[in-house]
Amino acid sequence: RGSSVLDFAYKVHSDLGGHCTGAKVNGRIASIRYLLQNGDVVHIMTSKTQTPKREWLKHVRTSKAKSRIRAWLKRHQKENSVIMGKKQIEEGLEKYSKGDDAGKKEYQRKLDHLLTTFKLRDENHLFTALGYGQVSLKN
Repeated sequence: RGSSVLDFAYKVHSDLGGHCTGAKVNGRIASIRYLLQNGDVVHIMTSKTQTPKREWLKHVRTSKAKSRIRAWLKRHQKENSVIMGKKQIEEGLEKYSKGDDAGKKEYQRKLDHLLTTFKLRDENHLFTALGYGQVSLKN
């Protein structure tokens, strides 16, 4: 009682919640914000292309739904940051990454230097830090 359609979808399964587009409540179409009452008959509608949105946090009340949405957003943001960071490295060290073995060794040497300079464990951490803007290649 008092939970939204989205809370209910996450209660059933996190994948169902993450792909929820709305619901039919007692035979009528309802948005993800609709607050359920005891005795409501709910049919969750989903889409494979739907993904959690930050705005959804305003429409859920249960801690399970909030934590699942936050976890998805954090994971997705990290993936995007890794992609952006990798692109920055490739652009910054482009002249070394292509060509002969000497060029590839120089690329790796410069990459190792960046890891040491920024005190990062591996390339993935470097890509993430670059993507989040925590470190910069400009210096």
